[in-house]
Amino acid sequence: MDFTIWVTRRCNLSCKYCYEGNNKLAASMDIKTADKTIEFICKTIKKVDENINVIFHGGEPLLEYDLIKYFIKSLKENIDTRRINFGITTNGTIINDEIYKTLVNDFKYSLTISIDGNKLTHDLNRKYINGNGSYDEAIRTAVKLLKVRPDLRVRMTINTETVDSLYENILSLIENGFNYIAPAFDYYDKKWSLEKIKIIENEMKKIDKFINRKENIYSKIKVGLVDKDLFMKQKSGLCNGGYGAFNIDVNGDIYPCSVIVGDSKLMIGDIYTGIDYLKVETLKKIYSKENSTCYECSYKEFCTSNRCKLINKSLTGNFLEADPVVCNIENIKYKILKKYTN
Repeated sequence: MDFTIWVTRRCNLSCKYCYEGNNKLAASMDIKTADKTIEFICKTIKKVDENINVIFHGGEPLLEYDLIKYFIKSLKENIDTRRINFGITTNGTIINDEIYKTLVNDFKYSLTISIDGNKLTHDLNRKYINGNGSYDEAIRTAVKLLKVRPDLRVRMTINTETVDSLYENILSLIENGFNYIAPAFDYYDKKWSLEKIKIIENEMKKIDKFINRKENIYSKIKVGLVDKDLFMKQKSGLCNGGYGAFNIDVNGDIYPCSVIVGDSKLMIGDIYTGIDYLKVETLKKIYSKENSTCYECSYKEFCTSNRCKLINKSLTGNFLEADPVVCNIENIKYKILKKYTN
C-alpha cells in the first residue's frame, strides 16, 4: 500500500515544465496536519497485511526536511519497521551532512534524483528562481550518493526542446554512474508533433541498441523506456489509486493520484473525515473499463494510457480517451521491445 505525502508545494527551482506551473501554492504541511496524516495511515493499514510504502513529495520535499524526519520517526514508532519503507524524489540541490545521511540510510525503498541529462539540457529547463541552472549542484549530490547507493535512480524529464538529444543525455547519465534511469515525457507540452514523435522513435532505437545488444557491459543498466525484462513480464492491470494508493496534500485532502492533486472534483476524502468510499467505487468501475479507442490495439495489455485513467482525465478531460502523444509513444515502445517476447 502506497502513501504519497505532499510535505510542501514550495520549490527552490522554477522548472519550465513543472506541472504545477505558475499555480504553485507557497504552502507546506503543518505539524497538526502531519499528526492527522500519521493517524490516517496507521488506521488505514490495519485493514491490510502488506508492506507500506511512504513517499515524500513536493515541491521540493527537502525544503521540509525537519517535517520529513518527524514523519519517519513517528511512523517507525507506530508501525512495525519490517513493514514500512520510505521513498523520496529530490532535485538534489539542498544537501548537507545530516540530509545526506538520512537519504542514504532511511530511503531504502526508493531514492530518486531529478537530472535531465548533461549540463546543457538540464540547465535549459531546471533553473533556480534567479535564472541560474541547477546542474552543478544536482550532479555533485548524485555522484556523492552513487558511491554508497548504486541503486540511486535518476528521473529525467523530456520535452519538445530536449527530445532531439535523448540518446545523448542517456549516455551522459550512464557516464556519471547511474544504473537506473527513468525517462519521463512531458505530456503537458503543447508542442508535440508527428515530427517530434518520429525523433522519439529514432532516439529510442539507438538507446535499445546500446543497452540491449548481446555481450554488452551496459546490459545491467536499466533504462525505463527500453527495459526489456520489465516489458516481458509487465501487464498493465488496473489502477489502485484510492484504495491501494493515496496522495495526501499539504492541507490533508486525499487524492487517488499525484497528477490530479488539487482537482477538488477528484478528491476522495481528507485525513479528518476519512475516505469517501462511494467515490472510490465509482473510480474502480472507471478503472475496469477499456479506453474507447483501444479495443483493437495489440499493446493495450501493456499500455500506460489504458491503465492510467486519471492521466487520461488530466490530459484529455475524459477518463476513457487516450492522449494521442501518450498513445504514439507507447506504441513506439511496443514496436521496439516486442521482439524480446519471442
